[in-house]
Order: sequence, then structure tokens, then C-alpha cells
Amino acid sequence: MDKNLPKISYCVFTYNEEKNIEGCLKSIFTHDYPKSKLEVILVDVISIDNSLEIAKKFPVKIFMNGNHDGDLSATIGFQNASGEFFTAIGADMRFRGKDWFRKMIKPLTENPNMAAAFTKFYSHPKDSLITKYLNLDPIQRDLVYQVFSIGFEKVITEKRDGYYICTYSENKIPPQTHGLWRVSVLRQIIEKQKIYYDMGNLVGAVKNGYTTFGYVPDAGYFHFHAEDI
Repeated sequence: MDKNLPKISYCVFTYNEEKNIEGCLKSIFTHDYPKSKLEVILVDVISIDNSLEIAKKFPVKIFMNGNHDGDLSATIGFQNASGEFFTAIGADMRFRGKDWFRKMIKPLTENPNMAAAFTKFYSHPKDSLITKYLNLDPIQRDLVYQVFSIGFEKVITEKRDGYYICTYSENKIPPQTHGLWRVSVLRQIIEKQKIYYDMGNLVGAVKNGYTTFGYVPDAGYFHFHAEDI
């Protein structure tokens, strides 16, 4: 039942994102997830366009970051989050569909030992050709990157209803850093690192003994980030 769903904190970081921020926030607030269980935090790097004016039209908590550092923005967002689960992405990303949060929270609530759940990227009709090329790989790796890293297919250990269970090791970590984290696990990692560092979070979790992760391919992201070569 909805009243038993956990609270999720979502952080979006911006710098001069007036062309993207409205679409990003709409993709959050049109979701089929209880609004009382969704906390949206925006961390801005002193934008000089209309990013903040647009963001203030939505029920978001706004914090400022005086440094041009995305990792610091994510750290500020995490430090001010009050949810049981946390996710952070840039304003140039969108959620696919209206049930992303429900799909992503399912493996985490069904598996208390799971550190985080991840998903894949999908192409959008508005994507550039270069983005569509990157999306041929579920986690947007180009051909060279694929040679030096592994995908989720190498770490899947079990198929469940709506998701896969994956087992990571220090030499087998798919480089997908966008997903939904269990705050209690992430807090341990960030206390050591002193900053939210995406790949560092993954490696730190595995080194701390958290090796179970979820993969929810049907949830999905759109990422409007590469317009040309």
C-alpha cells in the first residue's frame, strides 16, 4: 500500500539549465508516487540564467553551491536529504515513464541487504544522433569504454519479478552510477570519502562488503547531454 512506501530524496544539480530544468522537474512531479514520500532538492552553482526562477515554480528545496563541482552539489544534496533512499542526477536527465520510483524501489524493499538499484538509458525521439549511438549500450559506453569495463550481464545472478539481482566484486563493477541508493549504506561511504563521488560510491560500497545490487532495465533514463561529437 502507498502508506508503506518509503520516503525518497531526489537531488538535481544545475548550472544555467533553463532549457532543461522544467522538463526535468516535470518528469519527477508527474510520477505515480505519493508526493508526501518524495523530497526534491535542487543544488545550484550560481546560475546566471533563469534556472532558479523556473525551479521555484515547483515544490523543491533549493541550496547553493559556490563551486563549479558536481560532486560537491550532490554532497550538499545528500547532506540535506531526509529520505530512506537517495538519488542524484543532472538537469539534463529525465525519468522514463511515470512509475520509475515504484519500479526502482521494489528490489530495495524486497532485499534489505541490497545497497542500490540501477537502470539503463533509452533513446528519446529528441535525442541527437550521437546520443542515440551511445544508447546502443545500456549504460552509454562507447566501443572503447566497453572493452575496458563490464556490463550488467556479467554480474547478474538471479532473475526476479521486474528486476535482476547482481553480485559485484572489486574487479566486476559495471560503471553505471545513476540509480537509487539506500541512504544507510551511502552515508557510510561518504563519511569516509568526505564527498559524494559516483564511482567512488560504488567501489567504496563493494569494499565495505555491500556486494548485492539491483538492475531494473524497464525503469530507464533519458539523457540529453551529447548534441554532437
